[in-house]
Amino acid sequence: MERESPRRSTGNFWNGNWSRSYRIAEQIADARQCRGLFFVKPDDDPEWVRDNVKRLGLHGLKCYFTMADVSSIWEADTEAYLPEPIVKVADEEGWVITLHLVKSRAVADPANIACIRQYCEKHYAWASN
Repeated sequence: MERESPRRSTGNFWNGNWSRSYRIAEQIADARQCRGLFFVKPDDDPEWVRDNVKRLGLHGLKCYFTMADVSSIWEADTEAYLPEPIVKVADEEGWVITLHLVKSRAVADPANIACIRQYCEKHYAWASN
């Protein structure tokens, strides 16, 4: 990384499944330059998520489409695996969200675009300016 970021300290970005969130927190606890994400499921209580991310010292959330309760996960709406109340908590805390988009057109899918736009305009207002 020295070549890409001369004179800059670099670290790692960790994310994983739900059970690994706790292990990730242990790995980055003493590494200020590293960041870790907490794996969320659509039915997680947003306040439980908030409490655990803070307690573990993580920096954001990771959701994954395989958690959507739909018949075809490959065509899951974003809201099915990243519900708005979880986005709201992430915004309030200043956290990042790693979002894996699905549907055959992914980032070009009109429903994906509409959802991301709505979330950003409502919760991450700075991102839509």
